[in-house]
Amino acid sequence: MWLAAGAFAMLAACRAGAAADDKAAPSLDAQIRDHLKLADYELQAIVPQRDRRPQDLRVDLVLGGLPTRIVLQPYSLRSANYKLYSADGRGKLTPVAPGPINSYRGVVEGRGGSAAAASFIDGKMSMLIDDAGESWWVQPLSDIAALAGANQYVVYRNADVMDDGGRCGTVDMKRLPVANIAGPTGPPA
Repeated sequence: MWLAAGAFAMLAACRAGAAADDKAAPSLDAQIRDHLKLADYELQAIVPQRDRRPQDLRVDLVLGGLPTRIVLQPYSLRSANYKLYSADGRGKLTPVAPGPINSYRGVVEGRGGSAAAASFIDGKMSMLIDDAGESWWVQPLSDIAALAGANQYVVYRNADVMDDGGRCGTVDMKRLPVANIAGPTGPPA
């Protein structure tokens, strides 16, 4: 009887410990809402695809319940005289070839006056979309949850970001130039 009672007590303690662990690990929803300070969002599987021109990308996603296609083209943020150097530890600088351009600009297909800006870092896309005055954000879920799949993204409206008393450093967001999909890549001269 004592053995059975001891085993029961141990099992109850293990269950209590597991319950405490469950409380300690917030749900994925709680992690997303807390990390990004969001009132609402959607999780979407998004796989950017090559468009008609090989350097262009198209991104199919859902915004406000509507299927939406974003068309992006490379857009360099580097100045015309951009140079990259590596230091050898003794003060000697050696020129290094810069990596590929990982920033893009574009539009919501079929919607005049829209704009999008995206970057691809370590294979993960981050994007801002301005569609008829409503701003949307696309962020990799793996930035919040390490075990997230490579194509899982958090999509949310700017209006769903809760005020936490902070201030965005990007005060010129509305000045994002609309990309000329048919034109050259790179900043205007």
